[in-house]
Amino acid sequence: MGLKVKFQSKLKAKTAMAETQFMMNSALFLNNICNSFRNEILMGMNKSTGGITRQLYNPKRVHTASVKGNPPAIDTGRLANSISIKRAFPSVTPKGEVYTKVEYAVPLEKDMKRYFMGKESQAWKNTKLKMKSQYRKIKISRG
Repeated sequence: MGLKVKFQSKLKAKTAMAETQFMMNSALFLNNICNSFRNEILMGMNKSTGGITRQLYNPKRVHTASVKGNPPAIDTGRLANSISIKRAFPSVTPKGEVYTKVEYAVPLEKDMKRYFMGKESQAWKNTKLKMKSQYRKIKISRG
């Protein structure tokens, strides 16, 4: 019988812990960006003005449409209320989404040039700037 000293690395466990922490922080970051983007979209719609004001289907109500290049002005609130978020979950490649299923969203954005969600929109530009300034804040903390 002899004497035996065994050395064992905990690198694998520490690496797994760091990877989990990174995935959680990445998902949290993406969810914050999605929320920020949605808020930017809604703020743009609330501020949109400058078009023709007309009385529509309700004689007690008028609507001022947006002008080309601005987000659509809110009329009934259907489009604004339909803008939803699909949350990101921790994974190696987390994904979050901001979307709407309203059928007239694409024609508003593409055909009528009422940019509110696409790369041409101010909401996209503002969120992109915020994302660039904050992505370095994803950190792996020591456990």
